[in-house]
Amino acid sequence: MYLFIMNIIKWLGIWVSVFCLLECLNAQAQVLDKDTNEPLAFVHILPNGQAQNGRLTDIDGRFDLDFPDGTDSLTFTYLGYAPLTLSLIFIKKEKIILLKPKGVGLPEIVVLPGENPAHRIIKKAISNKDKNNPEKNYNFKYKSYNKFVTDLEFHKEIYEDKALGGLFGKFRDSSLTRARANALEQRLDNSYLMIMESVTERQFSPPDKNKEIVLASQISGIEEPAISALATSFQPFSFYRDYIFLIDKNYINPISKGSIQKYLFQLEPDTLFQGRDTIYKISFRPRKGKNFNGLTGILHINTNGYAIQNVQAEPYQATATFLKVEQQYQLIDNKQWFPVQLNFEMNWKNGPYAFVNTVINGRSYLEDIKVDIEINKKTFGADQLTNDEAVHERTEDYWKEERIQPLTDKEKATYIFMEKMNKEMNLNFFYKMIEDVSAYQQITLGKIALDLPRFLSYNNFEGSTFGIGVHTSKKLSKKFSAGGYVRYGELDKKYKYGGDVSFKFSPKIDGWIKLSYQKDLREPGQVYEPVFPINYVWVPGSFQRSFQTQLMDEMESYRLELGLQPLNFTRILFFTQQNKHTPLYNYQFENASPDFTFFETGVRLRWAYKEQTGRINGARFILESRYPKIFLTYTKGWDNLLTGQFDFHKIEFATAASFPTKYFGQTTLFLESGFVSGTLPYSKLFNGNGSFSRDEPFLIWNTFQTMRLYEFINDKYINLFIYQDFGNLIFNFKKWKPRFLLVQGIGWGDLSNPENHRELEFQTLQNGYYESGLIIQQLLRFKIFNIGYIGFGAGGFYRYGPYHLPELLDNFALKGSVSFSFN
Repeated sequence: MYLFIMNIIKWLGIWVSVFCLLECLNAQAQVLDKDTNEPLAFVHILPNGQAQNGRLTDIDGRFDLDFPDGTDSLTFTYLGYAPLTLSLIFIKKEKIILLKPKGVGLPEIVVLPGENPAHRIIKKAISNKDKNNPEKNYNFKYKSYNKFVTDLEFHKEIYEDKALGGLFGKFRDSSLTRARANALEQRLDNSYLMIMESVTERQFSPPDKNKEIVLASQISGIEEPAISALATSFQPFSFYRDYIFLIDKNYINPISKGSIQKYLFQLEPDTLFQGRDTIYKISFRPRKGKNFNGLTGILHINTNGYAIQNVQAEPYQATATFLKVEQQYQLIDNKQWFPVQLNFEMNWKNGPYAFVNTVINGRSYLEDIKVDIEINKKTFGADQLTNDEAVHERTEDYWKEERIQPLTDKEKATYIFMEKMNKEMNLNFFYKMIEDVSAYQQITLGKIALDLPRFLSYNNFEGSTFGIGVHTSKKLSKKFSAGGYVRYGELDKKYKYGGDVSFKFSPKIDGWIKLSYQKDLREPGQVYEPVFPINYVWVPGSFQRSFQTQLMDEMESYRLELGLQPLNFTRILFFTQQNKHTPLYNYQFENASPDFTFFETGVRLRWAYKEQTGRINGARFILESRYPKIFLTYTKGWDNLLTGQFDFHKIEFATAASFPTKYFGQTTLFLESGFVSGTLPYSKLFNGNGSFSRDEPFLIWNTFQTMRLYEFINDKYINLFIYQDFGNLIFNFKKWKPRFLLVQGIGWGDLSNPENHRELEFQTLQNGYYESGLIIQQLLRFKIFNIGYIGFGAGGFYRYGPYHLPELLDNFALKGSVSFSFN
């Protein structure tokens, strides 16, 4: 009897849920663009044409139909669209409202004498930004459902013209070409290119403790995807930071100090009244003649705290890659304004081919929001983004429950079609290959993985080097790895080889131990430590001078390493090693033999304050790093221990920071220094870090551009490099967008007992080294697949001060640069 009653209650509950769902759907309508059928976010809805009790559509253009008694009609107004008034009876029946674009651009803003009325509202919004910023005040948690839809807008006529035109068009079968065009058009009409979905749960404690877990993740046609975990990374969580980072650039937030001098604000007539609160609609765009990275769009400011209720923004300057963001906020528990929906749209016009536009629409819905709650400190670990163990094992029933809206027929067809394509073309293999290359620089083939950096490399000593590197893959073991490499130099005609075994013993502290052997080459006097696979230099820098190397030691090395991350932001590596160096150049150190053997122990520290990292499917990556990073290495050399010949202490330090400077672009600082106690051969000293070469005139970051490669030797040094990237703030023409980069380098060093180093020509840096330079990037630029631009630049550096050379022209260095940008 008990089971019978419980079953009746269960079925009644299901029927009630279904009834409520249907009623909720019937109680909503949606506003769309009449030409494109795209939803229109934040449309103003005026009951009986009055602003009193007015409301806004949500980001998806939806709104509830529960209007007060006496409401006969609704008037819809939206910037750039013709106003529309419809009866409430008609709206409840049809559920769809189509607004027609006016077909004209934004009206010219005219500011009359006296204070702009929008400024009073913006000033209050700025003064209240910390109070309204959800990441400034309370602990919170929420769950989000995220969906990306990638689509191709196909232009059949252009496709046919391209295929049948040109030099080889007359040799093609026109009927076959048109048949292919029809098939492609039908395919794109029936399904999207790709769908990504994820469900995440986030907990946060001010000012910076963060933990987000990916509970579920799937991509059409792909098994166990990692990329869908980054669903919310295309726009900021809230619109309150001084800089809004979109794609590859920081934009000045209109809600930030000083924005009134840079932005032109206009109070639009569509003011709404909701009870005691007023919602102001304010348009914004950069002032005429003000050259900075600015946005344009619409803000809805609620007088309850003068908080952002809705925002739409996009870059004011047109870019090859169009990006528009939309955010909607609600007041939670009458305590905190909080984002409830984050949307973005990316559009590559005529990309990657002239006959298609690639469009990505992303939506994030935040639910179960709780603010001002207790959160256990143990919740927050070393990684801010991780995935649940069952992230790729969720059932369709789970997804149906988590989705805000059910999948459309076209979305369902996409999953079916891409699953079929995966079976036919093994899309999984190609996706995993891309993932492994980006995360590990490897290609996985079953239980082994090929190390890509070992296949081909170059330096001036060896010329081109060819080789192969192989390690066991994660499919064999996620904890144990073994492998090796061999490579051959084109110029020196010698083989180099090595091998290693490693074991991961503690995921909690990211602990691992590694034993390795190498018989290879190493440049003498390096101010960095080579590490395989891709971080050839341990200190930061985007492009290094390893390919310029002209002097080499032959080195045989046995090394044991223990790595771990015991604290947030801190990574530690303990090592012990025995190295034998044989200089392959003319050099005599004191009266010693030509071979030098070192036995060393040491520790290496990397500290990145408040750096946010993620670990998805075992791969770790950096999410955000806004503060300076510190690198510190201490090495102790032991004399008469095993085969060690030298007793010394060596300290190496580096720090790097990069930050936007308001209205002046991006400032980057790099400081490095080193110190050695004891008398050591050139192999273990510092070579000055110069990169001057008339044969290879490339800008190499964090080096002295005018200093010759082996001009100086030091056992103690300090170098400072300062970069000020003005971007295109100085000149910003419609098609030509040169970017100005100012560089300043300062160095100092010294060497004890220089007489011990014979048969080498060198100086010491005790008088200080100075150089300044200017690089104009993107003097020439070319579109890449209509997505962005690859740019070629040039500039010069000048050497001055105590080490100024006698011949004037010898103090100059001409340098070229290569860069990529989206605009």
